[in-house]
Amino acid sequence: MMFFSLIALAWFILEKGWEFFIKGEKSFEYFSLLSLTAIILIYGGYEATFGNENLWGSLIALLGATLRLWGRLKLKESFSIHVKKPEKIVTSGPYSVIRHPLYTGLVLICLGGVISSGSYLLALPLLLNILIILRKTNREEKILSEIEEFKRYKEKTWKLIPFIW
Repeated sequence: MMFFSLIALAWFILEKGWEFFIKGEKSFEYFSLLSLTAIILIYGGYEATFGNENLWGSLIALLGATLRLWGRLKLKESFSIHVKKPEKIVTSGPYSVIRHPLYTGLVLICLGGVISSGSYLLALPLLLNILIILRKTNREEKILSEIEEFKRYKEKTWKLIPFIW
């Protein structure tokens, strides 16, 4: 089966595209997230394609890719890889429940890669991605906390995992 590999390829094309390499963020943190995710997707895709793909892992990755795409569509022009104060807080779509659906989607894609490949070695890049994401969300929320609308929004939503956190 090549289901997971197709999800991984679609993620990269939709998410990054050529523009990333020309104008993308050059921070070590962002490069680390991209690299660790690429390791999971490339190795996980290889293992899932030529090994014994776990369909549940592929479905989790598909859920993550869908969540990221939905979140990006809701952000429209507000999307930026650079942390800055937005003109308006987006509170519709996945943002009505989760404050950081793009990061939640990324974790689901990576988790799906680990499960789909059956390789426990990929748990390390997954854990590193989660640590980087936690750091990024804390920094972003610190900047956003200066906005009164965000303070009210924060009280009604979950940070990354609905009904848990």
